Amino acid sequence: MFSWTPFLGFMGWFLASLFHEVGHSAMAWFTGHPSVPAIALTGNAVAVHGEPLTFLRLIIAASVVTLCVQLLRGSQRIAALAAFGVLYPLLLWTRLGPISFLVAGHLGELAAASLCLWRAADGEACHSRAERVLYAMLGWFLCGDNILLSFGLAFSSAARAEYETNGSFGLMNDYLRPAYEQLGTSSERVGFARGLIAVAVPVLTLTVFALTRTRPAR
Repeated sequence: MFSWTPFLGFMGWFLASLFHEVGHSAMAWFTGHPSVPAIALTGNAVAVHGEPLTFLRLIIAASVVTLCVQLLRGSQRIAALAAFGVLYPLLLWTRLGPISFLVAGHLGELAAASLCLWRAADGEACHSRAERVLYAMLGWFLCGDNILLSFGLAFSSAARAEYETNGSFGLMNDYLRPAYEQLGTSSERVGFARGLIAVAVPVLTLTVFALTRTRPAR
C-alpha cells in the first residue's frame, strides 16, 4: 500500500526521509557538528551541518564516559570505555567521520524499521490491531525500500543511472560520496554491502525477538 498508492507512497517517502535526515543529524551532533534536518514537500530532503565545535565534542565525550561509569560495571565498563576511546577519535579526525555521517541516513531508516518490526511483533505497547499493522507496514516498507535501492545499485545499470541524477537539491546521493570520495570504490560494491545490511536488519530483529520473548507460564 505504501509503495503502490500515490498518497501513501508520499507518506512513506516523508517518514523515510524523516528517519533518514535525523540519522544524519544525530551522527553530526555526536561528532560535534551542529546540524538541522530539513525536508521539503517538493520531494527533497537534506541534513545541514556546521563546522565542528570543540566544546560540544568535550560535552559529548564527558557524557558518554559518565554514562559508562554509572550504568556499567567491571569488564563491561572497561570494554566500553576502551572502545569509545579508540572509536571516537577516529570519528573526529579521520575519514571515518565523513563516511559515518553519510551512511547514518540509511542506518537511521533501518533503525526505525527494526523498532517498528519489534513493536509489531510484540504488540504489547500497541493500543489496537490497526496500530500493530501500521508498525508492520512501515517497518517492511523501510526495509524493502533500502533492499531494493541497494541491490538495484549493485546489479542494475538503469537504477545506478537514475540514482546518480536524482539527488536532493542537486547534491550527490549518500551511496555515491563514500564510494567515490572516501573509499575509492564503485557504487556497485557499496550498494551490495549495504543491501546485505538491509537484509540482515529484519532477520536479526525478528530472530532476537523470538529468542528473548518471555512466554507466559501455563
